[in-house]
Amino acid sequence: MRLEVFLAQLQDVKQMPSGYAARCPAHDDQIRSLMVNEGDQVEIVLHCHAGCTTDEVVAAMGLRIEELTGQPFLKESYPYHGMDGEVVWTQQRWANPKTFKSVPRLPAPAQRPLFRLPWLLAAPPGSIVYIGEGEQDVITLVSHGYVATCNVGGAGPGKWLPHYKRWLAGFRVKVLADNDTAGLKHAYFIAADLAGWVESVEVLVSPIGKDVTDLFAAGYGVDDLVDAPSEATTMFTLASEITPVEITWAWQSYIPFGKLTMFEGDPGDGKSLLTLELAARWSTGRPSPDGSTLHPPFPVILVSAEDDAGDTIVPRLVQAGANLEHIIVVSHGVDPALPFDFVRDREYLVAKIREVGARVVIFDPLTAFMPDGTDTHNDMSVRKALYVPKLLAEETGCAVIVVRHLNKNHGGKALYRGGGSIAFTAAARCTYLISPDPEDPELRVFVCQKSNLARRPAALLYSISGDQTDWGEVPRITWHGRREITPQELLDGPAKPDPTGRAVGQTIAVDFLLTFTAGKPPQQWRHDIIAAGADAGINARALERARPAARLRLVYGPEGRATSYWLHPDQPTPDGFTDATLRNQNPPFHQNTASGPNRPRDGFVAEWPPGDYGESLEDEPFEDPEGE
Repeated sequence: MRLEVFLAQLQDVKQMPSGYAARCPAHDDQIRSLMVNEGDQVEIVLHCHAGCTTDEVVAAMGLRIEELTGQPFLKESYPYHGMDGEVVWTQQRWANPKTFKSVPRLPAPAQRPLFRLPWLLAAPPGSIVYIGEGEQDVITLVSHGYVATCNVGGAGPGKWLPHYKRWLAGFRVKVLADNDTAGLKHAYFIAADLAGWVESVEVLVSPIGKDVTDLFAAGYGVDDLVDAPSEATTMFTLASEITPVEITWAWQSYIPFGKLTMFEGDPGDGKSLLTLELAARWSTGRPSPDGSTLHPPFPVILVSAEDDAGDTIVPRLVQAGANLEHIIVVSHGVDPALPFDFVRDREYLVAKIREVGARVVIFDPLTAFMPDGTDTHNDMSVRKALYVPKLLAEETGCAVIVVRHLNKNHGGKALYRGGGSIAFTAAARCTYLISPDPEDPELRVFVCQKSNLARRPAALLYSISGDQTDWGEVPRITWHGRREITPQELLDGPAKPDPTGRAVGQTIAVDFLLTFTAGKPPQQWRHDIIAAGADAGINARALERARPAARLRLVYGPEGRATSYWLHPDQPTPDGFTDATLRNQNPPFHQNTASGPNRPRDGFVAEWPPGDYGESLEDEPFEDPEGE
């Protein structure tokens, strides 16, 4: 519990040099004898000068001692019964932090009953049935003599299941929405699903507080419920109605809870080993690699499609000092013959997260778990597939880490080096690059490429070594502190000029162009050069930028812009060809020099050559004359 929340429940609070003074609720206090302050080992420290114990003060406030110490504790248990009256599972509500656990586990969706199902089925036909958003609202209504039920998991996509309406057929249903956008959307979804199955259905809200529990606590009843705002209003939310929430971190400034984080790197650079090393730290409560973020130990779930659990994952976890009781390994889906699938197996994973209280889930590699038919080079297809792990993070509050490989292109921006669509990087809130140190290939660099939630944290350096164990030689990670380097420098090498004055990245592209075109016909078809560059790991953008430095001129063949060639500088323009390099000095080339997309830019005069052979064009704007 935060200190300000605790103080708000006391009377006559006054700030003092040593903390806060207030009237003690455990005795008749007139002089502010209770001192309150933040502690080192616990969240809140109390001392009553009149002699009241901390337990007495907390009990008088209707609280529990765990709320002061910050320790997790069980607040409520809600048994879910099947049609035969047997308990199928118990939904537990925990505090510090607020979480829900299913004990023993949440069954498959088709086997999930509504809350208090036997009492619902015992109600006479035509009865009024209230559907709340959560179990506490149902308990409130039942305690006042009403028939009530709800689905497990509260509001959200996929929570209200198709078979629920069969149990509600013939009743008059009143769906009670929480006073927030998610609650209204959920309530209207239920109402639409019940249409045609029940005698009548209404969507109502409490005019006071957030829900019907708040309504009763204020001394009102169900007769004071009012019609919910129209369904269309759920699209719009005033910013003033949204409560700001602080971002919390599994690793401070590096890996956030409740968000999607991505690790990228080439095969063999230690991405998987790094995730296991971090998992070991979280499982034991050890500090993060930079010395920050000390958490109590918590469970981590590893979903792996490549590494064998027996000969690779577990030995590496032991080598990293993990508490294996806090590590859950997922090697396949619910069907052992099939790999884990984001869509098919998601509900089972969510149930396990809630059952064990996991705070981090790692998918390695990401593409192994995406649904069949996902086009990894199509933005829309990728965003749709990544919605599932993104929703998993938001729904469970877990830090979700996904691992993917880099593509084979070199010379382009570091942010575009991840394999497939840029939508992968766009979907993640934090993206990290893992690659050998350009100055010492035996070392690895862990550097932030993108962070939407905080200032980019420092790049860190680590090495991989091996020790002989009972399972043979097993690798482990040793951290070596900060490293001053950018993601671009990590991939391309530091921007050190070579003897010609060109940057290292441009030198590779220029050398390729000169080597590839040497001894060839005077002009080479541009697409052939681009294709050859791709085979060599150099992308088209790098070659386009390097072309002027290599003194290759752009010319169009007799067919016009549909066929473009790169011409050696000392060769004359062949008959029937047009020199596109000088297009701004050749009015016939533009067709219309007064207006339109081909009009020359004001003040632009093309010159050749653009400069000395060694001139670097790294900072010049890129222009593709073909618009590609």
